[in-house]
Amino acid sequence: AYIIDSGAIFNHIEFEGRISPVDKIGFPGTPFDPFSTGGVDEFGHGTHVAGIIGSKTFGVAKKVVMKTAKVFNRTGFTTSGTIIAAIDAVIDDYINSGKPPSLCNMSLGASVVPASPETSVETAVLAMIAEGITVVVAAGNNNADVENFQPARLTEVVTVGAVDDVDSRAVFSNFGNSEGSVLNPGGEFGTFDDAASNTGAAVDVFAPGTNVISTWIPESGSVDGVNTLSGTSMASPIVAGIAALILENAPTALPSLVQSDIVNCATPGKVTNIPVGTTDKLAFIKFHDHVIEWITPPGNLDHFEGQTLNIQLEAIGVTGNPVNFSLLSGVLPGGISLSGSGVLSGVATPVTVDTISNFTIRAFDTTGVFADQNFSITIVDNPLPPVWQTAPDLGAVEEGGTIAIQLTAISLNNAPIVYSGSLPHGWFVSTTGFVTGIAPLVVNVDFETSFTVTADDGILSTPQTFLITITQNDDRLPPAEPRWITEEG
Repeated sequence: AYIIDSGAIFNHIEFEGRISPVDKIGFPGTPFDPFSTGGVDEFGHGTHVAGIIGSKTFGVAKKVVMKTAKVFNRTGFTTSGTIIAAIDAVIDDYINSGKPPSLCNMSLGASVVPASPETSVETAVLAMIAEGITVVVAAGNNNADVENFQPARLTEVVTVGAVDDVDSRAVFSNFGNSEGSVLNPGGEFGTFDDAASNTGAAVDVFAPGTNVISTWIPESGSVDGVNTLSGTSMASPIVAGIAALILENAPTALPSLVQSDIVNCATPGKVTNIPVGTTDKLAFIKFHDHVIEWITPPGNLDHFEGQTLNIQLEAIGVTGNPVNFSLLSGVLPGGISLSGSGVLSGVATPVTVDTISNFTIRAFDTTGVFADQNFSITIVDNPLPPVWQTAPDLGAVEEGGTIAIQLTAISLNNAPIVYSGSLPHGWFVSTTGFVTGIAPLVVNVDFETSFTVTADDGILSTPQTFLITITQNDDRLPPAEPRWITEEG
């Protein structure tokens, strides 16, 4: 979990060594910190937020690994440029770490003109989401529509409002920087007087945000500071902790799936004191079983050389989403290919010894969830006989006509074919399959004659019987009537 805030007390006993600063881009081992404090929290806000997300006692996700990017100094001051630089550092760390399942909590914001163009901070936030990081944002404590605040107004982030201990929208009185800080126009963080959790259509869910106990800057010489604060800044990390648990259950889930899980698993009808158009859902820890379920079992698909393979791989996507397939590792047998829809097809290239091809297929859907399955195909050195391409019926030839027919067969063993056979008198077949001869004369009616030719590729052979019809020549003179040579008497 990334936390863009005021840093953290890294040696706090509650964090168990699971928290560290994000490195400055291009300087491995150098914490991102515009204030040159090594990322150590001097304000308290970031430590409190981190404790809500993942401390061993107060945290929602008690074993999560956390990284902080410090943007607030000891008085709670920062600038938009500092926040953008922190986001860039988070993205850089995320990529360099191999893109593990990640979220980023941002308990901060700034006022904007409703429906105004996307700000530079929002552009950076969207870039973080595009990389695969789920972003959870505090709605703000201004008793206003969240459409007036960035980046909480973005539909792509999980925007969190706050409720009190009776699930009524929280009202905060006399709170300062440490209790729900919100970036003011002009780039400085300030304090706010009597106000309440922001509302509006952009709020995704509510979570507890009053009198939240969590980690704090300890007294000198101690490592166990604790404090109680209120604000949407406290509600946001509760939901960030839920996001961490979702990602633990479904580590490849895209931000859109995590967001929909948080919203769909929240309890409706719980939050009161909200205006029309604002969700009444209260965050709830519940998991959908986000898995790709393979239907095709793993294992070997035995396939003889020369046969046509056509196998449809099957898997079920998250909530029934269509599933695509790709070759993750290994090599398919020669002549065999995999389509995106999961069809293994082709005619295997012949081999001289039995050959096993091992490979892994990944099934995935649009939510980012995937499942890998191991398969193998054995190409067996099992020679097959030649296959005749010439049909048995060779048609008709007129009596006295020339026989000139090319017979064709193919070898499934990639070997040359030699032809031989027993043909009618005066007919011949060459070793290349060319039949020659003269059609015999017909006596009164057409007749059929047959002969057998064998195609032999030196491994196996296939005989084939062919049929030719010899037809009468209608232009031939009829035979003369017989006459006596011996005189009568």
